[in-house]
Amino acid sequence: MFNTPIVEVAIGLIFIFSLMGLLVTQINTFMSNLLKMRAKQLRAGLQQLVQDDRLRAEIMVHPLVNLVAKDVNLLSLQVTPEISDMVNNPKAALNDVSYIAPGTFVEALIGILISRSGGDIYDEVRNALDTIPDAKQRNELVQLLQNLQDDPRQIRAELLKRSIAAVPDNATLVAAFQPLQTTLDLVRYQNSELTLLLNGVAQINNPAFREAINVILTTAKGLDDARKKLENWFNDGMTRTSEVYKRQIQYWSLLFALILAVLFNIDTLYLGQNLWQDPDLRRQVVATAKRIDPAFAVSPTTDERSTDPNSLDTTTDEGDVDLEDLEENAQDIGTTVQKILDLQLPIGWEYTEVTPDMITLAQELGLPDPRTNSRNVWNLLSGDLGLLLQKLLGILATTIAAAQGAPFWFDLLNRLTKGSSTSSNSSSNASSQG
Repeated sequence: MFNTPIVEVAIGLIFIFSLMGLLVTQINTFMSNLLKMRAKQLRAGLQQLVQDDRLRAEIMVHPLVNLVAKDVNLLSLQVTPEISDMVNNPKAALNDVSYIAPGTFVEALIGILISRSGGDIYDEVRNALDTIPDAKQRNELVQLLQNLQDDPRQIRAELLKRSIAAVPDNATLVAAFQPLQTTLDLVRYQNSELTLLLNGVAQINNPAFREAINVILTTAKGLDDARKKLENWFNDGMTRTSEVYKRQIQYWSLLFALILAVLFNIDTLYLGQNLWQDPDLRRQVVATAKRIDPAFAVSPTTDERSTDPNSLDTTTDEGDVDLEDLEENAQDIGTTVQKILDLQLPIGWEYTEVTPDMITLAQELGLPDPRTNSRNVWNLLSGDLGLLLQKLLGILATTIAAAQGAPFWFDLLNRLTKGSSTSSNSSSNASSQG
């Protein structure tokens, strides 16, 4: 069963699809490295996730993230509105960072937000109390504030609030106390770093994004719990970013597969017909398929890293494109193209005017009618709609097959060739025993 012509034709076509899929993946990798597509998609994902421009800029230049080039790699407190605009500019130079670990992102975000909180959240109220002219009243309020700081409780906050209300000309005091009470309400009067974090959140300029972060952190029981909630939020956002990137890669794969199929005239229907009619070609392709090294299917520059940002290790090559990587990508592409050419398949284009004498000679020699040769552009332009439709379907089939990528086809090829080898060995053993 496994050594029948139809199975060998299937093996031959699948092997060709495997090489084409590998070539498409290698070209994807080359273009991804050349255009820094993964880093750009990561930045686009951060733009969707972190909707506050300045905070996003602070994250991108943070030493733990290092997404932008070092000439703008500054401490978060140094990110001015001008620098924020420069970092968020789509033309800003990017490092080759294609993945940010959730823990790394959260540590950078928490560090930035805590630094934004301005330190002790009680300072503003304490400074406002210093302006009270009545020393006795001032000291009483300072003690109430200290009691609240030592042991945050809602009843103590209410007592301080009522005492502030009794102070004449208390507009400044009320304005200073309101943010403190709001923060303490959010953290349910816990005395922890979570208070500083939420105070930093209150400094976020974008109201919608500020409210979204507050919703995430409102139920946090402490800083560790806040980290987990922020990591989950980040992972959800990066999953969406990954899906967008995968769709982009699929579109690129279809485009490159179509270009290659047309450029090399790799027509599935025509190849299948030739493999069926030419036993020597069929045996040669099948023999090459069985000898292929499985490691060839996944070279160092064409693994899953080229299509999935979440599977990448963080790299921080800065500034310009890494020429060594591009050179290695180009060598891989050249190697795969050469393997396709070495198969000596009936691919490529030709242009030969078909004359009546050529048709007569082919009939006398028992050769195929030259008018049915779909590799001949002259035939396709002569008005034979059936031949043209066949060519379009063959190119389309190759395009769809190659866009599936190499792993799928190499896995299927491996199963078929193993089955074929097992069948051959069984037949040989049976013959020798007989």
